[in-house]
Amino acid sequence: MILFELQCGRNHSFEAWFRDNATYDAQEKKGEIVCPVCGDTRVRKAPMAPRIGRSGKERRPEGAAARGPEAAEALARRAGQHYA
Repeated sequence: MILFELQCGRNHSFEAWFRDNATYDAQEKKGEIVCPVCGDTRVRKAPMAPRIGRSGKERRPEGAAARGPEAAEALARRAGQHYA
């Protein structure tokens, strides 16, 4: 399966999955691909950045990023006291 970023003739962008490039080409030629926003069948592949998979373990955030909302709340309390 392959994911393509598509754009209709009215410049709406959307994603669609296809078995392979040949399947996309055949469906596009027959007008079987439809924009989910406006129903336009004039679609083309839009430029897209490659999605690169990661290997190995995902790094855990450190410091304030690991505390997330708690760190943001503490910072807001301190800032509020300063300006009160």
